[in-house]
Amino acid sequence: MGLNKDIDWKGEPNNREKMMFAVLIIGVIVVFIVRIWIPSSTSISMLKSEIQGLHEKLDKLNAGLREMESKTLSEAGVQSSEYDAAAHRLSGAPETALMSLFTDEHLGSSVSILEVSFEPLKQGAGYIEKAFKLVVQGSFFSVSEYLKGLYNAPLLIVVNDIDVKLANESTSAIIAEIKGVGYGW
Repeated sequence: MGLNKDIDWKGEPNNREKMMFAVLIIGVIVVFIVRIWIPSSTSISMLKSEIQGLHEKLDKLNAGLREMESKTLSEAGVQSSEYDAAAHRLSGAPETALMSLFTDEHLGSSVSILEVSFEPLKQGAGYIEKAFKLVVQGSFFSVSEYLKGLYNAPLLIVVNDIDVKLANESTSAIIAEIKGVGYGW
């Protein structure tokens, strides 16, 4: 078969042409497998293992969330009864309830209460408000712990304003003027 010779499409291909066609088909299949099939299957298996790992993490997070929800609900039942009792004490004798809260030793025994004043009681729809001004003195750390204690107290207290100043120049004591509202029902 020369270059000038016409191709006979109707005739039977010779062995050399059959062999070249087979090599060409095998080459295309090898290129397909090496370039497309193997990288795709490797990527797919890596993605499947990554998805499996994410599913395991999700299961762990869901289990932790369920555990936290159950703990929170059980603690909320205990805290709810404490809050209800404290709120009812506030509605009965608000100044006495707030004074017992402010002087509670669990809030911080190293803080000195310098002044406590109350504003008149306000009635809301199903609740009461008792505004207060509390002036305490202590180290920065002890006043900070006292404020954390107020935040965690079994009574709804909202602190609206805190004014902090040095007690005197020679010591590290501070005076904190705390203005807030106690709520009850």
